[in-house]
Parts: sequence; C-alpha cells; structure tokens
Amino acid sequence: NANLDKIDKALGNTAKFEKTGGTGTAITLTGIELSDGSSKTFIASAANNGAATTINSKPLYKPGTTTSPKLIAGKAYTVWYDASGDCFFLKASAEGTASVGNVLAGKTFSNDDDTGIVGTMPNRGAKTFTPTDTTQTGDAGYYSGITVSPRPALSGSAAESEILTGKTFYNSNYTKRTGTMPNRGAVSQSLPINGNYTIPAGYHNGSGKVTQSIPTKAAQTYTPGTANQTIAAGQYLNGAQTIKGDANLIPTNILSGKSIFGVAGNVVAGRRFASGTVQSSSTTSSEKLMDLEGQRSVSAYTITVSGLSFTPKIIYALSLTGPPGSTSHPFTIYMNNSLSDALYPEIIIMARFYAANITSQVVFAHMGNRGPTYVRDGSFLLPVNIDDKLFYWWAWE
Repeated sequence: NANLDKIDKALGNTAKFEKTGGTGTAITLTGIELSDGSSKTFIASAANNGAATTINSKPLYKPGTTTSPKLIAGKAYTVWYDASGDCFFLKASAEGTASVGNVLAGKTFSNDDDTGIVGTMPNRGAKTFTPTDTTQTGDAGYYSGITVSPRPALSGSAAESEILTGKTFYNSNYTKRTGTMPNRGAVSQSLPINGNYTIPAGYHNGSGKVTQSIPTKAAQTYTPGTANQTIAAGQYLNGAQTIKGDANLIPTNILSGKSIFGVAGNVVAGRRFASGTVQSSSTTSSEKLMDLEGQRSVSAYTITVSGLSFTPKIIYALSLTGPPGSTSHPFTIYMNNSLSDALYPEIIIMARFYAANITSQVVFAHMGNRGPTYVRDGSFLLPVNIDDKLFYWWAWE
C-alpha cells in the first residue's frame, strides 16, 4: 500500500548517500525535508574551499555558528535543518590542518583528511642554552621548556674613537666594534717664538716632544729720560725689569699746563693775584694792636675770605662807606715780611682815608700772632675798624 511505499522510499534514501548536484558552493539535494531537525547525508561532488555555501538555497554553517564549513570533494557529510534560523548546520565531524609532524609522537588526531592519525613529533623535554661565541641549534620537536642562561654582564664604556684603528672590542651591548683612533707614533714639533702647535688627536707613544729656542734678557733697571726706552720683543725675561720712580714727581714741582709721565703740574709762574668783595662782621673780636701809645688790646671787626689758590703776602681791603656823618673810608693793609730780617714778619695796618684832603690817618698797626687774625692755606681773616660794611679786597702772592 501507499504507506509501505513511503517507508521503503525513506529506508532506501537512508541507506544510500546522494551525490550533490549544483556547484561546490550552491549545492542541490533531493529527498530532504525543510522541517526542524530533518537530516541528510550526502557526498560532496565539488570542494567549496571554505567559501559561503547553500543547500537548496538555504545557508550552510558550522554547528552553532554563521561560519561556512570547508567541504572536500568525495567526502560524506551529514547536515540537519534548523527551522528557527532557516538554515542547515553541518553535523560535527573531524576537521583541521595539522599534520603528523605537528603532533607529538604516539598521540592521535584527526584533520580534514582522516581520523585516528598518529603524530610523529619528537618530545625533547626541557632544554637549557648557555650563550657562547658560536651559534647553538636545538633539534626539531617539542620542548617542555627552554631556558637561556644570561650572558655575562659587560661593563665597558669605550667608544670607537678611544680604541686604536683596526682593533676590535666590546662595550656594554655585546656588539663587536672596531676602533677609529689614529696611531700617531712619535710626534715632534719645533715652535717659533710665541708660536703654537695643535697636537693632533690620537695615540702617541710618548717619544715625541715640542722644543723652542728664544733669547733671554737678564734683570735691568731703567731711568726715565726724554726719549722712549724699549724692551725688545721676542725674548724671555729671566730677571726683573725695573723702571725707576722719583718722589719729586708731584704736581707742586711741575709748572701748571705741563705734565711729566702723566702727572699734571699746578705751579704758576710769577705772582698770583685775586680780588673780590666781602661784608665785615657785626661783632668784634679782641686784637692786640700797636699805636703811638704802644701795644694794647682793642676790639675790632673782621673780614673773612677763603678758597684762594695761593696764600697771599699782600692784602688791601677798602670800604667806600665810613661811619655815619664821616667822609672817611676805612681800609686795612696786610704785609708778610717773612723773607726779611724784620722784627715783625707780619704787619697789619688799620686806617681811614679822608677824601676831603686825600690824607690818611694811621690808627693801629698789628704785628701778627696777637689775636684771631690769620693768613694761611688760601684764606685770610683780617681786622677792620667798621662793622657790617662792604669791603673791596685785593690779594697778591
């Protein structure tokens, strides 16, 4: 009956593997139902090289993924339909690219080509390498551990320029290096006077030398004169060269406007002269003066002048204004007579000049060293016989 025919057909399909139709990536199969869990075993007619593949227009994936499986022509594969994803999944089976040389000897594995394959890779166990000057090679195979002992530490710090040319060395990085320092051997040089010689970089064996021959000059003393005296260049001074000095080389021994060895003189030829005006004091000081009756103390007013460039020997001071109601003109004369044998080396005369009859009346004479009066160091203080009046003064050296 019809039911038995269906059973016979299903059993026939189960016992017989169908070869795929279509292409390696667009497979067509007959007798497969698109119901959840329905399976089908077939023989691939062509390889797909792992490219995206469909069965009866439904995607084919590795189990539980969206990755296309690799199909090899002539091999049998079982697939089942997943209704939720509307795709076919390949039943899990052996796959891989390992070869016998990739698997330890005595261990079995499966790959894309076969199952139960026995590996041939030798098991070398643990291996230790100690660095030497030669290359060390380990045999092919599996190693459970490889230990490389550390190289001896190098502490060198030399550079190529510090090692002779052609000589090799190692510093701190285990790289053989070749020196570049030139070998100069014995280098000798003769220098001219004040000459110089640049010693070339490189190795010197210690036998080279630098020589120089120059004239010498012994100690000598020079007395300055009107002409220049020169110590010639190009000689070695092996004794002190002394230029004599003179304590008399001072400004006061040199005429003003002249200079000797940079010292400017301040001596003025002839007699110097100065003049000016000064107001007499309003208070008096005690002076010991001499009149016709003899020596006595008298209160006198004073005039004071300073800042002269010389010390006067003659001073004349005159006021054009006399006492009220008087036509007299008070004046004072100072004379230094120190170069003579006079009894009194300094004489001061205070008097009044009467304009009416152009006569003078000597009132007092001062013999010096008799009161605050002084003439010294470019300044003077002299007595006058009227207070708070303008005096004209003239001073001669």
